[in-house]
Amino acid sequence: MRTTQEIESYIPKLNQLIGFKNEPKWVTLRFIINISLSFENKVEFNEKVDFDGKQYNLEQITGFGKEIDNYSDLYWSMIEEFDEKIIKNKKEFDTRLEIHLLRGYKILSSSVNSSSNLFEFLLQEFYLD
Repeated sequence: MRTTQEIESYIPKLNQLIGFKNEPKWVTLRFIINISLSFENKVEFNEKVDFDGKQYNLEQITGFGKEIDNYSDLYWSMIEEFDEKIIKNKKEFDTRLEIHLLRGYKILSSSVNSSSNLFEFLLQEFYLD
């Protein structure tokens, strides 16, 4: 899975808001993907994205291939359900993760800034009456 430089530079800012002091980047990337999968409105990206950031393997992001802490099947199913598309192979899974990373980043970066209370934002977005 690839990132953009913009996402890579956002990770430390988001870590500070979350309170992740020394967590590896993949933890934050999972958080961003989960934000995307938690928001109901569907978004497709038609613009060309320059993935000029870093490359992460699926083992880091989802635990793909690990016996313990392997959440690949869970992410695979969540993305298929959210996108209403059948994922046919690992490459497509990787691409869909990138799309949700971009979407989650756009949601967070447009809604939360360095002086925001991230937890207040989450409470407002996910509080069920």
